[in-house]
Amino acid sequence: MSTIPALLGGRPVFVTKIPIVRPFLPDKASLDEGIQEMLSSGMVTKGRYLQAFEEAVARHLGVKHAVGVSSCTSGLMLTYQSLGLSGEVVVPSFTFMATVGALVWNGLHPVYADVNPGTTDLDPTAVASAITPQTSAIVGVHNFGNPAEIDALQEIARQRGVKLIFDAAHGFGALYQGKPVGAQADAQVFSLSPTKLLIAGEGGIVATNDDNLAEKIRIGREYGNSGSYDSAFAGLNARLSEFNALLGLRSLDMLEEAAATRNQTVDLYHEVLGGIPGIGFQEVLPGNRNAYKDFSITIDPDIFGLTR
Repeated sequence: MSTIPALLGGRPVFVTKIPIVRPFLPDKASLDEGIQEMLSSGMVTKGRYLQAFEEAVARHLGVKHAVGVSSCTSGLMLTYQSLGLSGEVVVPSFTFMATVGALVWNGLHPVYADVNPGTTDLDPTAVASAITPQTSAIVGVHNFGNPAEIDALQEIARQRGVKLIFDAAHGFGALYQGKPVGAQADAQVFSLSPTKLLIAGEGGIVATNDDNLAEKIRIGREYGNSGSYDSAFAGLNARLSEFNALLGLRSLDMLEEAAATRNQTVDLYHEVLGGIPGIGFQEVLPGNRNAYKDFSITIDPDIFGLTR
């Protein structure tokens, strides 16, 4: 097997590309009955499939509440609001824009802390140094589906008296010490968009064991309407439709297969790229499983012979 990049004259490893992020979707037959029932009933939002999906996700994650929302971003916005955060929030210096954008929407000030360059997740030591008397929360990220150092971050949050939230957009299919990420911390917020392992088309899940927080998210996702057709507070239109919930419910049945397939593909890439000098891989800590929402590598141009 060549140790020289193909662009520099080496032999290509693959004849065709082996994709990582191709959506792992249920077939039409598994959706037909539900779609017909939905259309016949006229309930295309806030119906039985949303309830069934939320209950199934809660069981899978081992959490009391899994609240369906229109996106991970809206879930983060509502979670930050419902926890009553103020002042500063410590966030990773390497994350997707929505992690921080949802904070800014709530008038909060993001304080950036370094990530561990091996795992690409938030470095607990950097977090501890970034906390000030104005800090109200820490937001961790399971970057690319790689579980963050949850226990260490929970201990810092406990000692410093701040909330801990995870932007778990990449988190479905990830395991932390053998268990799904989701039941830890004050809340974890997941994405259900097509590049993820659990797919609802679009949508998100807020997972929490906090009864009060879950109730506020349910009210907040419908404009802040608590049922009296009056606003308990300023919320959003952040409902998850019945079709998205149905797709998510069927996708949940395939989640373990999707996670196994991605990990097998990554193992293949590790095998064939691992012998090429200058290529580095994301570090997964012992006892964890990366969901590999993305498979990202690093390039040392001096050793590899090319920049990224």
